[in-house]
Amino acid sequence: MQINIALAEQVRQGDVDRFTATMAAPVAARGVLFTLAALNLEWARLSVVSENSIIVAMRLQWWRDIVDGRTPPNGDAAVAMVQMLDAGQADPAVFHQMIDARGQDLDFAGAADLWAYLDTTAGALSEAAAIATGAGDARAAMRAVGAATGLANWFLAAPVFAAQGAPWLPPGSDVPSLSTRGLTDLKLRQDLPAAAFPASLWSIYARPVLRRAAQAPERVLASDLRPAEVQKRAALLWRAVRGRW
Repeated sequence: MQINIALAEQVRQGDVDRFTATMAAPVAARGVLFTLAALNLEWARLSVVSENSIIVAMRLQWWRDIVDGRTPPNGDAAVAMVQMLDAGQADPAVFHQMIDARGQDLDFAGAADLWAYLDTTAGALSEAAAIATGAGDARAAMRAVGAATGLANWFLAAPVFAAQGAPWLPPGSDVPSLSTRGLTDLKLRQDLPAAAFPASLWSIYARPVLRRAAQAPERVLASDLRPAEVQKRAALLWRAVRGRW
């Protein structure tokens, strides 16, 4: 799939970490990766752009109908998604999981609920990336890596949640325990096949974020988890040159 410039620009503006990681991937993988990252942004924003649950539900159903071929696609992201489905580069069941997750209540009852949410959002996104880039055999491992990456991003967003009075840490859970599990799942990258490397680049910054959270949980709400830009660029360049973890 060729790179859709409009979708790439959406990702650059809305998800700069995935944008830079995608730009470090082989050119042949960038088209599908930008499409998936743009879809993720579209679905994540649905509950943000409208507080009306009925409108959100209708919009989510519109996306489900496109995935199932009942509604023609409209817009760059939808058209590109259908192209991926038609080319056998995507599993519609994974898209359905990602869409359904965006209609959930984020008031989690415990850590298991948070992990289930991360699994069907960031986890499913990384699984979709593995499938799209020809690494379908590694989809399960990539899903776990993706969920761990989602946890890192969840912690990065925690100060915003807290400022809005929204819950971000499920009852009965703690930052070190969650981070430790995430770090364990990230170790799966070491055994990924070479074909999965382009998709796994989305997880490039997850380990330093989770390590800091595990060692000093107070850094989460202090917005002090993100690596410095020079460190991020060096890490991405190093991995891209090596082509493995």
